Amino acid sequence: MLIWSRALRHLRRHTLPVALVSITSVGALLFAQGQPAGTYLQKTRTFYSATDFNRLTASKVRVTRDANSELELRIRRLPVHLPFSQFTVIAVESPSVTWIGSAQGAARVHTTDRHVEYFAGQRWLPDDDVTGFGFEESATWVETPKGFARIEYKPMTLEEKSRHFVDQIQKRHNRWGLTATSELRVTGDLSTNRTVSSDNDGLWTAIYVAAECFRYKVTGEPDARENARRGMQAILRLESITGIPGFPARSFIKVGDDVQPSDGEWHDTPDKGWRWKGDTSSDEIVGRHEWPEVAGFFRREDIDFKPEATRHRRAASEFLEPCRVVGDRQRADPAITGALPSFPLELRIKVG
Repeated sequence: MLIWSRALRHLRRHTLPVALVSITSVGALLFAQGQPAGTYLQKTRTFYSATDFNRLTASKVRVTRDANSELELRIRRLPVHLPFSQFTVIAVESPSVTWIGSAQGAARVHTTDRHVEYFAGQRWLPDDDVTGFGFEESATWVETPKGFARIEYKPMTLEEKSRHFVDQIQKRHNRWGLTATSELRVTGDLSTNRTVSSDNDGLWTAIYVAAECFRYKVTGEPDARENARRGMQAILRLESITGIPGFPARSFIKVGDDVQPSDGEWHDTPDKGWRWKGDTSSDEIVGRHEWPEVAGFFRREDIDFKPEATRHRRAASEFLEPCRVVGDRQRADPAITGALPSFPLELRIKVG
């Protein structure tokens, strides 16, 4: 709560300057290093088969597959912590950067400023057993028994990176307006993506609504406002679907369309077309209290769901007030051990 309040106070006074301070500082540093001003290096990864590697590189990339003993001794003398102790291959990318391979992944060692980047698991490699390295311009080819990973360092602005994730969320994480968990039925195949219900649907959506509100305030991009509005409507739906003013469901699903989770307390809507989860936790409710405050920062002409945000916050506060009273009494007098007021569905909220 304190962090949000501070952020809002800063934005009220310095919306654009505050948003641009970090970009300007990072941009100045990278410009000095020969990169475009306002950008920083962002790692990306693509998997290729050995056949694809040969076709794409046309034998122009030489792959190093040995661990030079002199290089190994030099690396081991550096005051850095390595993620593994046994090396399978060592390759020099530049005078200040050396790559090390192992049976547990790869490490990129910066010998000048003495820090290490670690690459392992299918987020980065098709196999953790690293057998070779090859270099081209801003990319490194990491060879494994199951193919190659091409790790590239691309200069990107914060706006470009933001756009990438905004698009990704809308394509693969939008479930009835909620910012939802995405699962791949086939590992690595994005076409098999499906969204599923999770206990954090409301909280993640509230955070996303707040983020898109901030993006709209800084950039004025219409899609930011539309994404925030869609998420706001989903949050309001979490409350209205329960039929209990001020009490939001933890999640909801459409019967027959969404996967039915096996855990938790689920309730059918009167028309039997939807189900909502009733075991909403205290941290979920607290998290959803934040997005109305963010929406309240805007002028009515900037963003048109302020009344709904205000009503939602007021209803939630009124619903939680009896819990606050009992919690205050218990903190003041530990001898008070009475139960919370009786709510529909025997709602239990942790206090104290």
